Amino acid sequence: MLATYRRDGFALAGCLPAPLVAETHDRIDRILASLPDTIRAETVFERDLPDRKRGGVAAAATGDAVFILGDLFRADPFFAAVLAHDAAVAPIRAALSSEDIV
Repeated sequence: MLATYRRDGFALAGCLPAPLVAETHDRIDRILASLPDTIRAETVFERDLPDRKRGGVAAAATGDAVFILGDLFRADPFFAAVLAHDAAVAPIRAALSSEDIV
């Protein structure tokens, strides 16, 4: 995993339990449905990306598609629990060869 990270700049490892993934999707959908102003101000929409980062898709065609969704921790504390879940933390510890992470 560490070699993949060093080569590609990212690595996929482990996976969260299916119910946690489903709950994550549900909560993101709820946030997107209401998109509070505090989160909207920190959100990057596909239409705001440079043309080269949209893979040839015109900005007008992206509508309200979200590229980066603001501060999820502030939107819903549930997301802090997701990132603290052992299935999310264990691969990070393995990649960094350390138990001492925050």
